[in-house]
Amino acid sequence: MKNHQIHISISMILIGICVIIIMMLLNELQDRDKQILMFQKITNDYSTFVINTSRKNEWIKVRATGYSIGKPYNQLTALGNPVISKGFLKIGNIDVFTVAADPEIFSLGTILYIDSLGIGIVDDIGPAIQKYELDIVFNSITEAKLWGVKMINVMRLQ
Repeated sequence: MKNHQIHISISMILIGICVIIIMMLLNELQDRDKQILMFQKITNDYSTFVINTSRKNEWIKVRATGYSIGKPYNQLTALGNPVISKGFLKIGNIDVFTVAADPEIFSLGTILYIDSLGIGIVDDIGPAIQKYELDIVFNSITEAKLWGVKMINVMRLQ
């Protein structure tokens, strides 16, 4: 696959720290509005940067299944963090959301750029998820069903 440049509104160096801080803060906050304000405060100062794909950042083909937990923010991930469904949190125009994966392939805490969707944080596991499969959290069962199951490309950022 040709080299691609992907513009993402967050510094790659700070993304790991940012995600850890966000997850810790979100875990402490119960109110959705407070979660949004805290997330915006943390991410407002980051500028756009370019990830240039190379041998280090290659696309990985995975089977992605959409799922929904029903009411958002009532569930915790394997790491004890609140589930973040796609469309709830954004950095600029980029969605940031929880994905579940096989920890032997994508360890907990891995940050993935998911082609055409945004940034997925591997924060959960699933007993039925094997090898190169991901579960992507959507806001509703309808959205999850519309997504269904697709073969997509992801890139490991961290």
